Amino acid sequence: MRTLLNFAVYAAVVLPLSLALTTTTLQAAVPATSVAVGALTSASGQPATDGNYTATLAIYTAEQGGTALWSEAGVTLAVKGGQFSFVLGQKTPLSPAVVNGSALWLGVTIGTDPELPRRPIGSTLTALRASVAEALECSGCVKAGALEGSVLQPFAKSVDLAAYAKSTDLGEYVKAAALSPVAATGDYNDLANKPKLSDVALTGAYGDLTGKPASPKLGAACGTGLILQGYKTDGSLDCRALVEGDLPADGLDEVSNGLLSTQFVDSFPGTKDVAILDGISAGTSDSLIFPDIGLAQKLWVQVDLTNSDIGKMRIELFAPGMATPYILYDQSEKGTTLSHKYNSDTPLATGDLNKDWQGKNLAGAWSLVVKDFSKNQSGSSDGKYNWSIAIQTLSNKKVQAKGNLLVAGNVAATGSVAVGNDTATCTAANLGALRYDPKWGLQACEKDIGTSIEYAWKAAKAAPILWSGGCQSHNQKSGWNTYCLDGSDFSTAGEYLSINANGTVTMKHSGYYYIDFYAIQHGCGQQDINIVVNGTGRTYTHTINDSSSGQWIKHSANLKYPFKKGDTFYVQLYHDGCGNVYDWHAWNANGAHSRLTVEYMGPLEN
Repeated sequence: MRTLLNFAVYAAVVLPLSLALTTTTLQAAVPATSVAVGALTSASGQPATDGNYTATLAIYTAEQGGTALWSEAGVTLAVKGGQFSFVLGQKTPLSPAVVNGSALWLGVTIGTDPELPRRPIGSTLTALRASVAEALECSGCVKAGALEGSVLQPFAKSVDLAAYAKSTDLGEYVKAAALSPVAATGDYNDLANKPKLSDVALTGAYGDLTGKPASPKLGAACGTGLILQGYKTDGSLDCRALVEGDLPADGLDEVSNGLLSTQFVDSFPGTKDVAILDGISAGTSDSLIFPDIGLAQKLWVQVDLTNSDIGKMRIELFAPGMATPYILYDQSEKGTTLSHKYNSDTPLATGDLNKDWQGKNLAGAWSLVVKDFSKNQSGSSDGKYNWSIAIQTLSNKKVQAKGNLLVAGNVAATGSVAVGNDTATCTAANLGALRYDPKWGLQACEKDIGTSIEYAWKAAKAAPILWSGGCQSHNQKSGWNTYCLDGSDFSTAGEYLSINANGTVTMKHSGYYYIDFYAIQHGCGQQDINIVVNGTGRTYTHTINDSSSGQWIKHSANLKYPFKKGDTFYVQLYHDGCGNVYDWHAWNANGAHSRLTVEYMGPLEN
């Protein structure tokens, strides 16, 4: 994965720089410094964070390449609002030999980052070069006494020359009294009518500039579909249209603040604990079938091995369709254990996996051969090994979210949804979350009502959709009678069932339902029970429990049935009228004598 610089390609020193040289003398005293004013931006185009930045400054004769004519390392750039100014030559003076009148380029390096793109320097620095001519001292000059008067004849008429020019002793060229004081001292302060310098010329600080441009606000100048590619010389944004290729294929993590990624690492193991044949030069082989998961950006082979002497061993790797193996290891270490990631933390002994497989599909059969050249065990084996192949891919089929994914709308999955093994404690913050526990299976974070633990991970299953109740009065009539349903103590099935007090249950949703009924009857003759679905009695399993005490009988029935929306059912009981008749005993909240429960089990297949 690519690494973002603190100051990337869009960060630049604003140039041509506004450079100011303060000249304190007319000759050799011309100062060997110059003020550079500029701006730094981050990779996103924002002004760099305020603070001090350690930098190296250098001057070149070319925009790219070449050796620096001058450099100054370890300097501190004070940046505020992205802007900075610095006096070049404070540590290493700018010599006239450097400022030679040629086109010059300034390079800036922040910390350990690569040097930023160079920018041209204006002609101001050539004043240093001009000072060389002013500072020349006469050495071996021709004295006036050595000149013949006739030599000057072609240059001026004798009659036009002043008397001192006609003499053989030229003497003074001008009268000293006629010279300004600055001609004798070279001191700037001796200048007459000298211009008043602005504060910035004295301090070199960007804040002392007058009429300085305001820092541009990112996004205000670049419109929709445009990106910032730099700053113009006047400080305004330099924008252009976004084109294909501006964002690299692996750049999703960078533009999403590291929250999204299309880069994945998958590892596939060989057989576990493969025994190494002792002293067998042909070696012990193991194979794995690597699946089709995409093109490799990076790949490596993990080998963990134990043997009495790893200095007498070789490890070979055979790739799909290749007859010649890569040599991962060849008798180069000592000891009894070996653990390496070959082509990651450890290079191969021979072969180049990157050249052969980067950008390609690794799908196919891979084999690892471990050879032991020394027979030193009484048994057939000497140690064991485990191995795996890992691959980093850039996928065009899946995206990984490294943080919480919040979705305002629906989530549609055409494939399966995998749930991870979340180890976080169940709290109000993750109420309703799912996880897969290897021991307990699929679990949900639920509110644990009625216990000292308010929230807990529980088996993930739907809450029961159930109606429970019965007939609140006894029935002592003989013959077939419908069990009424005028009492209820529990219901979560209001959207699935409608209950009529006369005993009829109507289904609101198609699905599988479970019916459980029981009642106690009393009498000496025949008793029976029936469940009537859509007007027709259905076969069911029922149990008669004769208590042998006063002819009281417990009668129960259970039925699982696929109901359609609109289907109905009710329960009937029969008594022949013999003795003290109780066709059923009344229901109460405890359900001790009779009760009906109806539970929705799940949807129908069709």
